[in-house]
Amino acid sequence: MLLFSTCRPSYQFSYENPNEPVFNGSFIQDQHISEETTSFKIVTFNIEFAQNISGAIDLLSSQELMDCDVLLLQEMDENGVLKIAEHLKLSYVYYPAIYHPKHERNVGNAILSKWPISKTEKFITGFSSSYPVMFEGKNYKFNKTATIAQINIKNNLVSFVTTHAPAVNTTSTKKAFAEKIASHAQGLGHYVIVTGDFNTFGAFESEETAKSFSQNGFNWISADVGTTVSSVKPTLKSIPKTAFQLDHIFTKGFEVNYVSTIPQKGVSDHLPLVAEITFSE
Repeated sequence: MLLFSTCRPSYQFSYENPNEPVFNGSFIQDQHISEETTSFKIVTFNIEFAQNISGAIDLLSSQELMDCDVLLLQEMDENGVLKIAEHLKLSYVYYPAIYHPKHERNVGNAILSKWPISKTEKFITGFSSSYPVMFEGKNYKFNKTATIAQINIKNNLVSFVTTHAPAVNTTSTKKAFAEKIASHAQGLGHYVIVTGDFNTFGAFESEETAKSFSQNGFNWISADVGTTVSSVKPTLKSIPKTAFQLDHIFTKGFEVNYVSTIPQKGVSDHLPLVAEITFSE
């Protein structure tokens, strides 16, 4: 602990410009999406540093996920986003939050859609995670951000927010992070969907995070899905897997038809969390 405290903080690997870098584009071809139904389907998924994109593409092309209209992805790099968007014929926006020196790639949050994406934003939360490198005497700080995109769905403007909270932190800090995201998202319009990896360990942290969203007018539609991880790191094996409900979906202006995780192995240490939702009357 003493060694950690003597490391000098450094933000050299964080992208601090609110507008860049940004990667966006579209592979949408023909839009054959019915306007008759008021429902659509989303998936949020942490793809573990975008290390198995071919596996992710196979999973996202599977029977359970191929009809998802909007994908909200964490721990992505630009090459992975581009490959998924091209294969699935989607529009996309990706704002990397950092360059990770260990994995030697950009890391950040992405939104992909069967519909065109309009206004986008990188929201710098003011929170960071730590990456100490003792032999350099530095404690690298990785800024935590959210990627935001507006999409016109069935003649309604919907704001999507996806984020990734710092992992090793106190419950109060995680709640403060959730409050920062929720209060910003609350002002994004009538229809808002917030997803991501909130790194909530145990029911109490999940409930405290959900309170922050509830106080800002959001519903916690994924409250009952249980664990959202496919595997647990060796150092955490003593903790029951049921304690790892890390990923969440919060909505404003919608009713939920169903929400569930999709089983998978080898693509990520997280599970895809999918929901079908309907515009509220």
